[in-house]
Amino acid sequence: SFIESEAYRSAKEADPSDRHWTFSNEEELWQPLVKIHRDFDTYFKYQHACYRGLKRGFDERGLTFYFAPTHGTSAYCHPSSYAVMDGYLEAAARQNFRYTCISVHTYHAVDGSILGAGDRDAGASHLLERLAFYGYPESTPILFPEGYNVLPMYIPDWGAKDWSDVYHGTIPSQAQGNREMVHAGALARIYVMDLKRYPRLKVNHTWQTRPIM
Repeated sequence: SFIESEAYRSAKEADPSDRHWTFSNEEELWQPLVKIHRDFDTYFKYQHACYRGLKRGFDERGLTFYFAPTHGTSAYCHPSSYAVMDGYLEAAARQNFRYTCISVHTYHAVDGSILGAGDRDAGASHLLERLAFYGYPESTPILFPEGYNVLPMYIPDWGAKDWSDVYHGTIPSQAQGNREMVHAGALARIYVMDLKRYPRLKVNHTWQTRPIM
């Protein structure tokens, strides 16, 4: 009841342009019901309470909204992440419920090469196949609101060598050499892959927190 009432309040106060909603984020990394117990049926009760509150609030305002099972499962290029999304979809199906959009995080995935060991394109294809398996129409929007997050510089002494989570400084110069070129190439490949699935794929965010030269 708490979740439902808070979701209702959020829907009543939200900006009219905020139309994509979910209950939480990367639950498989921290939420015991998902991470440890794989109890998707119980967790669905919390998701559905959030949905009910949002729907009531948006209905009262005459607004439509989209609801996803999660803001994203992390690294959706790996069987463990695939299994989590399947768990959400199966639990919802058992309750005759369908989410109105689907969101995953595409970390560790570019094209299976030095640019990113996971294959982002294969992950996207797998996601679409699973949605078709569970009876989701092709009109169901897909969002990739997080992914990549690789630094455009390599300065080990500063801790700037992998994920941007560990280094929050700016780029010190406009001449980063090979790393900068590889970084730009990876970003370009990501957008080419995702544009292939536009307009169904609505969002691509590469999770950068600094200007990229």
